Amino acid sequence: IGEYMNNYVIGAGVAGLTLAMYDTNFKIFDDNPLGLLKNKYTLGPRLLQYNKWTREFFFMYEELLGFLGKVRINTAQIGFSENHFIADDASEGFKKKYSKITRNREDYEHSFLSAGKNSIDHFIFDGCEDNYIELFKRMERLIRSRGQIIDAKVQNINLNKKTIVDSNNVKYDYDNLVSTIPVTILFSILGKEIPHLDFSTNKKHFYIAEYNSINEQTSKKYAYVYSVDGKYTRKTFFKDYITFETVEHHDAAIIDGCKIIDAKENFPIQITKSHNIQDVNEIYMLGRLAQWRHDIRFDTLPEIITKIREHIYG
Repeated sequence: IGEYMNNYVIGAGVAGLTLAMYDTNFKIFDDNPLGLLKNKYTLGPRLLQYNKWTREFFFMYEELLGFLGKVRINTAQIGFSENHFIADDASEGFKKKYSKITRNREDYEHSFLSAGKNSIDHFIFDGCEDNYIELFKRMERLIRSRGQIIDAKVQNINLNKKTIVDSNNVKYDYDNLVSTIPVTILFSILGKEIPHLDFSTNKKHFYIAEYNSINEQTSKKYAYVYSVDGKYTRKTFFKDYITFETVEHHDAAIIDGCKIIDAKENFPIQITKSHNIQDVNEIYMLGRLAQWRHDIRFDTLPEIITKIREHIYG
C-alpha cells in the first residue's frame, strides 16, 4: 500500500536520513543534506550507541552500506570534572551544577549528562576516523541513488489541500508528511502561532583546540569529559584535536591550556526544557528539535520511526 502513497519528510539530517533508510516510500526535501555534519571539525561526541534497535539496523543494512565485516563494538568512557578533579561518576551535586550552568535550572532531566552513564557501548567501523559522519555520508549517497532526495527547501504547506510548495516553486500532493526541522520553524512555515510552551534554548560555543600534554593523557582514558569548573562545559577528544563547548564566548587564544585553532559560536541548540511533540496538524514530528526532546539520538530514532510507520500503514 505504501507504493501508492505520496510520503515526504522535511530535512535530510540524522532523523530524515534514518527514516528514508528504513522506508523507501519517503522522499526528503533538503537543499543542504547532512547540514552541520559536513563541518570540518566535529562539534561534540557523536556515538552510534549500541542497543537492540541499532543492532537490528546494522544487521539489515551493513552490507548495503558497504560496512560488511567492518562493524565492531567499542566502549567510550566518560569523565566528570569538578574542582579540577576528573571523576568516573557524576554526583547529584554535579548534575545540579551542570544543569544550572547549561540550562539555568537546577533540576535536570534523565537524558542530561549522557543519560547518567559513565560508559557507552557504540559501533565503530574499521578504517574509519569519524564513524558517525561516515555512516550518514554513506546513507545520503544510497538514499540519493534511490531517488529519495529533493534538493529544495519546503516554503509552503497547505494543510487543507495537503500540498507542499518547495523553493523551486514545484507543488507536491502529500498523503503523509514527517518534519525533522525545529518545531518553531515548522510553525513559521505553516503561518501558525507557536504554542505557549517553553521553546527556549541556550547558546553553545565550540572551540577547536590542539592537544597539550595534560589533555593528551586524559584522552587515553576518556572519550569526553563534562565540567562544572567554569572554563568549558564539555571537552571531546578526537584524533588530532579537542572540541571544547562553552556557554559563554571565549576571547582568549588558549582554553584549558590548549591553543584554539578554530571556533564555531552562537549555536542556539541547547534545549532548556524537553517536551514530546509527536505531531502538528497531522504532520508527524521526528528528531530532537522537531519533537523538542533532549533524549533523541540516532539509537532512539528507530523505535519512533517504527511507531510512525505502524500508524501510516496500519
